[in-house]
Amino acid sequence: MVKMKNKRYYGLDIGNSAVKIIEIKKTSEGFRLGSARLMEIEGPAMGVLSGEKKDELVKSKIKQLVQEEGIAEGSIAVALSGQSVFIRPLKVPRIAKNKIEQIIQYEAQLQVPFPISEVIWNYELFDSNTGAETEVALVAVKKDIVQQKLELLSSLGLDIDFMDVDPFALYNVLDFLESVKNKIVLDMGSRVTNIIIGEDKKIWTRSILIGGNDLTSAIAQALKVDWKEAEKLKIEEGAVAVGKEDKKTSPNSQVISEAITPILVELLADISKSIGYYKSQRGESAIFRELLLTGGSANLRNMNSFVRENIDMPTRHFDLFEKVKDDLDFDVRPEYKGRFDIACGLALRTVTPLATSVNLLPKEMIRVKEFEKKKWYIFGSLAICIMMFLTLIGYLEWSAAIKNKAIKRTTSLINEYTKYQREINEKKIAINGLKQRLDYIQEFPEKRTRILNSAAHIFRLLPQESWLDNINQSEDEIILAGRAEGSFEVVSSYADRLRESDVFESVEILQADAISSEEGQDIRTFSIKLQLKK
Repeated sequence: MVKMKNKRYYGLDIGNSAVKIIEIKKTSEGFRLGSARLMEIEGPAMGVLSGEKKDELVKSKIKQLVQEEGIAEGSIAVALSGQSVFIRPLKVPRIAKNKIEQIIQYEAQLQVPFPISEVIWNYELFDSNTGAETEVALVAVKKDIVQQKLELLSSLGLDIDFMDVDPFALYNVLDFLESVKNKIVLDMGSRVTNIIIGEDKKIWTRSILIGGNDLTSAIAQALKVDWKEAEKLKIEEGAVAVGKEDKKTSPNSQVISEAITPILVELLADISKSIGYYKSQRGESAIFRELLLTGGSANLRNMNSFVRENIDMPTRHFDLFEKVKDDLDFDVRPEYKGRFDIACGLALRTVTPLATSVNLLPKEMIRVKEFEKKKWYIFGSLAICIMMFLTLIGYLEWSAAIKNKAIKRTTSLINEYTKYQREINEKKIAINGLKQRLDYIQEFPEKRTRILNSAAHIFRLLPQESWLDNINQSEDEIILAGRAEGSFEVVSSYADRLRESDVFESVEILQADAISSEEGQDIRTFSIKLQLKK
């Protein structure tokens, strides 16, 4: 690749109906949108073509964009569709961040419906600093999906810095431009409609497999036209909930409205169920101020009022370019409206920290990129160290002569006192012996007290339905072996109580296996390692 003097920053959104790329420029006054391009994928190609043919079609569109935009190198972020990514909200105990990842990895093994070795997973913490638990969004995707996209882009000479998820990228740009707290976002794409719910330092998302392609298919069937013509009619004459008083009606508007309304009703029913489910989980705290519409399918005439009437919530369109119209270096075409939000959220990932920072690139690839960013600092530091080393050598040679004179004089003084060395050593040995005896006498009561104190806590905190078979202590480490009636929760609760005491530095459950007693009662053997505080 040809190195560029001024680095360029891009967001590349590979959708099902179009490929979109947007460039962000860093200026002294902030960020500007330097350019935006959209390449339509005509026909239902992304929905019916096989994997290889679909990749070739997408590859040709991206290649055309890259050539026309003159992209030789830069920082590029891409995203995966919400339907191809597993996103699950979790709650984990509020513990040190370096231990949270271990818990999330354990949860990932239980929650992700694929072997953990076959997926790339990451997570986003939404820590509000209140309550006993921290909310987490677990994100996982199969490795072959990531590898397929990376191979497609690398074949075009594109080096990817971030791989985000569509809903998170959209949330990031909305949060960057305006407050998304207590708002619902509907991203109505060609194949999928993403629901994004934003609260204070929280995000919840769900993908519904209904989108603009379903509307186009319904129009094609109702008017007996091919896909391309139906898509054109949807864009130019499409409307929902058309009445006789609607002055903008066309000869096909009523037919189009009747064809797409059942699909939109089904979509809004799923959206209402999702919102209801979210409210049931959050309780009274889930209060939404408004609903924002974006995505190409949201541009249908009367869509705003149709959604408002069915969801019963203040509704408006979110227009990215209207928000940043004073920071544009290009003209906004009509077909751009509502279709560049994700691409802009991706581009922002390359220049500034955002609300979410999930990156689904392989970890080894991330480590290489981190090294690439730091290597010039490393080489510079190494050069400085070499210069300091050479300077130090010169200084040492200069001072060596002075030190040699001092050493000769010191040697003569040491020789004068050598005859006293044996007596001094004998006194030191005697003093050390006495010190060891005193240390032992002093430590014995303290160790005995610690042992009794720790044993008292162990038995005092032991649940009634549990008993200990063995206690083994070595220095500051104690291994408990016992049995408990009931589920793993009994053992976990016992371990939590031990942690809360002020006696133990750390508490770790080594083993908790279920067995069955002769009476059919659930018995669980367990082993716990305790580390006494110093």
